Amino acid sequence: MKKHFTLIELLVVIAIIAILAAILLPALNSARERGRSADCISRSKQLFIGLSAYSDSNDDWIIKHSDNTWTTPASYLTYWGGRLGYLGHIGNSAGSTDKSAFLKSCRFYFLCDSALGLGNGVGYHDCYNVLYGKGINAAVAGKKTYIAHDQGVTPSKVPYVAETRYWYSYYGDEDKKRLTFIHNNQNGANYLFLDGHVDTVNKTMVMASTYKDWFYGTGKGLK
Repeated sequence: MKKHFTLIELLVVIAIIAILAAILLPALNSARERGRSADCISRSKQLFIGLSAYSDSNDDWIIKHSDNTWTTPASYLTYWGGRLGYLGHIGNSAGSTDKSAFLKSCRFYFLCDSALGLGNGVGYHDCYNVLYGKGINAAVAGKKTYIAHDQGVTPSKVPYVAETRYWYSYYGDEDKKRLTFIHNNQNGANYLFLDGHVDTVNKTMVMASTYKDWFYGTGKGLK
């Protein structure tokens, strides 16, 4: 006689599979998020190369988060991301106002998959149909030399670009609410610091930070 599974045996097998899935899925999700975080870190480091190239070409001045005097035919180019692309410091759309070309070559720098997954208004900002999942520190201004050497500035503690749901970030309460803590169960976000390194920052420290942390890196720091 051929043996067949009984209904009870089949249910036991299904139950075992369900239990194993429940045990393994959190670990898989965690590993997937670590992979996304690593990818975002890589993108931030590449973005730093573009930011540094801009400074090198502009007498060491750090790019502003936006400037209406950047007169170009396309409004989105008045924001720091579009400006970097238009000047050829990121992507391959130098001198072009073709938004589709800009988006194709530059979106990689501004938007992590995790931010996109959070949905519009939560993980990223739509600015003239250009998606920003990172915001530049609006408190940082001046020359690299000034920032690096004046008033006891600590570049490794000054945030340069952070994962945000807007195109700029700041130390004010309203602006800190725009930050997207998309990693480590919503309690951490990847920050690119002024010295070029990228690290995951704790949400509690960011929410308690002051202008000294954001501009000079002389307060509690963001580590």
